[in-house]
Amino acid sequence: MRYNGNLLCPCNSGKKYKKCCKRVHDGLVDVKNALELMVSRYSAYAVGRCEYIIQTTHKSNEQFMHNVNVWFDEIEEFSSNTSFKQLIILDYSEKEQEAFVTFQAKLHQNGNDFSLTEQSRFIKEDEKWYYQQAEIFEEI
Repeated sequence: MRYNGNLLCPCNSGKKYKKCCKRVHDGLVDVKNALELMVSRYSAYAVGRCEYIIQTTHKSNEQFMHNVNVWFDEIEEFSSNTSFKQLIILDYSEKEQEAFVTFQAKLHQNGNDFSLTEQSRFIKEDEKWYYQQAEIFEEI
């Protein structure tokens, strides 16, 4: 899936994708904290940047797959069958090596609108943040 860089970034920043999360996805700029990583991962799902999702997932995550081709295909299928409508950050806390972001994602899939509320845990390793695990909540 190819996303037009002149369209608004899915992260809801109000900026064009090419001036926002695309720069992170392309490796031109690094995220400064776990919140930026979470937002850029949301955008990566929205625009089908599967390799970015894989690169920013910690090896201890239960969804981490050593068969990258299968994992890539699963992410690509989810991304292409889902419309990412809105990201709402509900809470964020960060320590030196660990951070938590609670958010709600408004999505559309298979003809249905739904919301996903999640608390994501991030860990910092070798000066880089990685997505480590998630707890999914009922609708808040």
